[in-house]
Amino acid sequence: MPLHRVHAAGQVARGRLLARRCANAPAGLLVERLPRIVRRYPRTTLEIGDGTKMSRDVLLMFNLPDAVIRIGKHTFLNRRCEIVARRSVTIGNGCWIAWDVSISDSDLHQLEGARPATAPVTIGDRVWIGSRVTILKGVTVGDGAVIAAGAVVTQDVPAGALVGGVPATVLRSGVSWRHLRDGE
Repeated sequence: MPLHRVHAAGQVARGRLLARRCANAPAGLLVERLPRIVRRYPRTTLEIGDGTKMSRDVLLMFNLPDAVIRIGKHTFLNRRCEIVARRSVTIGNGCWIAWDVSISDSDLHQLEGARPATAPVTIGDRVWIGSRVTILKGVTVGDGAVIAAGAVVTQDVPAGALVGGVPATVLRSGVSWRHLRDGE
């Protein structure tokens, strides 16, 4: 059997193993290496949509009882993505998330007089998140948005906006994007 078919068969088998750890019953998951799932408490929920793909060294961490991580259909998580939920992190359908991305709904600490330490993160459909992006608590990213590499997102991102910088600001509105296939 050719090596690429062996590799693909392994991704399918690992996808089936991951599907067993989900609250829903996703089909067609492709997983290069099983993610590290840290559940510090019982009663946490992991939901992953059909056809989602994960690369290696992905971390999914649940830090409180009843914490929820939802990842939509046909979303791709590249190497070393970290998703940390004390309450709720939701990622939409058809998203592309590059390597070394960190998404957290909590600071895991709180300064006196500061805003609450935990607030849900919601990422819309067809969002492209560049490498080494950090998305912090309480952020909502609108459908079709693009987050430039290295950005630190501390505020909501409008649908169809390109944001970048530290902290991230809107660089352009009305953008659209597509994933380039091999050979393009």
